[in-house]
Amino acid sequence: MINSTINNFKKYIRSLLNKDINNSSLSNNNVVEIKTERKCKGIALISYGNEYLELRDDDPKFEGHSSKWESKKIVEIFLNKGFDVDAISPYDTEFVPSKQYDIIFDIHYNLCRFEKFISNNTITILHSTGSYPEYAANQEINRVNELMYRKRAQYTPKRICDPIYFTRSLKIARFCSLFGTKHTLSTFPNEFQKKIRLLPVTYSNSILKDLNEPLGKEFLWFYGYGAVHKGLDILLDIFSEKKEYTLNIVGNIDTEKDFINIYAKELYSLPNIKYHGFLSPMSNEYKNVIDKCFCFIAPSCSESTSTAVITCLNTGLYPIYSRDNGVQLSSNGYLLENCRHKEIENAIKSVMNKNKNELRNAMLNNRTYVQREHSRERFSIEMDKFIDKALLNEYSK
Repeated sequence: MINSTINNFKKYIRSLLNKDINNSSLSNNNVVEIKTERKCKGIALISYGNEYLELRDDDPKFEGHSSKWESKKIVEIFLNKGFDVDAISPYDTEFVPSKQYDIIFDIHYNLCRFEKFISNNTITILHSTGSYPEYAANQEINRVNELMYRKRAQYTPKRICDPIYFTRSLKIARFCSLFGTKHTLSTFPNEFQKKIRLLPVTYSNSILKDLNEPLGKEFLWFYGYGAVHKGLDILLDIFSEKKEYTLNIVGNIDTEKDFINIYAKELYSLPNIKYHGFLSPMSNEYKNVIDKCFCFIAPSCSESTSTAVITCLNTGLYPIYSRDNGVQLSSNGYLLENCRHKEIENAIKSVMNKNKNELRNAMLNNRTYVQREHSRERFSIEMDKFIDKALLNEYSK
């Protein structure tokens, strides 16, 4: 049964690699058109979302994933540079350009869908918010294989992206930005690395832990969709054995029925494992959790820069984290090399024995780092510079 599931999944991956792009019917009903208030230089098509463009920066809807605010800011940057903007969802597979665009900015697969509408003068930009899809897929497949072997149960991968569409978009793009570190960049084929520039993701606003108060003794897992991809299964195995430690789980995994079927006992029956579901990092419920926690564990197998990780750093929690989270923290955390059961168990023991003042200093240093390097201001400056470079290479009059 396990081998059958794995083989079926491999067939699914091959089907993604071999399928062709379908022709879409002309449907431009979901385009938001915005005129620049400056002298117009051209028109930019932004395929990164259009739901939040009219919101104020302090709107509560931006409390979730930072990509909501980032998509809004990118539109503002192009408007301020004198471009009219047509904004669409990156998941809109029906939209077909009905005009000639001077710039096309995309984060997923629309760039390759629009290839026949791109002229030699079109500036094409791909903004990557993850590791290279083939790398990410292989990482998750390995995790899933290990889970199914351990538990003799079936589980379907949750975070697989279509590698062929993304690679075609990457080839079409003249310029590419990427959230992450040099390690994240190394997941991309060498032929593309020269045109990729690393940019800082922004942290999500969160309640800040008072580091002058008692730090707490509990642990936190704080992620989104894809429990196995992000290592929750490993933590549940560890904490179900080590009942002297307490794990808090913040993230909505209720839709992952196969995961819940495997780990129902651990999630709902053990007193040292507390499943809270999704919590806004600005909520009182989140505060109640982090007041009891001093450390978060982030054993993801593939990210760009994990917004969840930098949000927890800003919150004021000590990190046990994998390299694949796309952050570099010097000595202010416990870096996992392979995320194996024994390694994470040793990390937990190590941080439990750390001096409280040492922990506080590391927490404060990490918060300072995040607020400096991953602020909205820093993102705005670096994205503005990146776009300027793209434009100057083309508009060198």
